[in-house]
This record gives sequence, structure tokens and C-alpha cells, in this order.
Amino acid sequence: MSGDESPAETVAGERAAALVHRARGLQSRLGSVFALGLMVSIGAGALSWYYAHLLHVRAATASHRAAGPATQPDLPLPSLGRIVPPAAPAAPTPVPAAAPPPPTAAAVPNPELEAPLPVAASSLYPTATRGDGGVDAPKSRAERAL
Repeated sequence: MSGDESPAETVAGERAAALVHRARGLQSRLGSVFALGLMVSIGAGALSWYYAHLLHVRAATASHRAAGPATQPDLPLPSLGRIVPPAAPAAPTPVPAAAPPPPTAAAVPNPELEAPLPVAASSLYPTATRGDGGVDAPKSRAERAL
């Protein structure tokens, strides 16, 4: 809707222009300028500190190298002498001539054909313990369900 339209052409209850389409105020613009200036100054300060520190470290390293090597020993180290290697084993262990044959089907146990292991009757039911260390068997179906 443009500004030169007459009020008769507008629809009753129609919304006005959105706030985001309006021109920004002076306070909003100044706030953005100050925020940008703060970020630029913090970035410039960090970069200047970094490069000043880098130049200082390089100058200190160069002066340290010019002073001479600090790792030069005071006295020469004594010789270790002759180093005797360990003795080899006397005789190697014999290697078996051939591998044992694979087990046959008769030698492999079949768990389906074997008898089941015996189970004690007391391990089939959960038990309740008494304070004196004894064990009571469950008496009713409700106790067995617990």
C-alpha cells in the first residue's frame, strides 16, 4: 500500500507496515557502530599483542643462540667398552614332523546325545533366608512366585 492512496481504498482492520521495514533509529545505528568499533579494537589489540610477543621471543632466541650452545658437556663421557652380545641357544627345539590328524566325527561329543547333568532339587526353587542363617523352602504358590 503506498502513501498516496486515499483512506477510502484501504481495508478496515488491515495491518500496518511491519516494524522491520521501518528505517532504523539513531540509537540503533549508534549501537551497531559502537559494537563494530569494539570488535575491531579487540581484534587489533589481540593481533598486536601476538606479533609483539612473537618478535620478543624470536629476539630472545637469536640472542641465546649467539651466546653459544648450552648443551656442551663439561667432561667427555667415558667409553662403554666392548659390548658382549647374549649367547644363542645351544640347540633349537625340534619341529614335529607332521600335524596331528583332525578329530573324527566319533571323537567329537554330541551334546544332544549326552545325559543331562543332575540338578539338586533345592536349586530349582528360590529360597528365603532366616535371620539365624537357615533356609526355608517356599510353602505356598505365592511364595514360589516371589
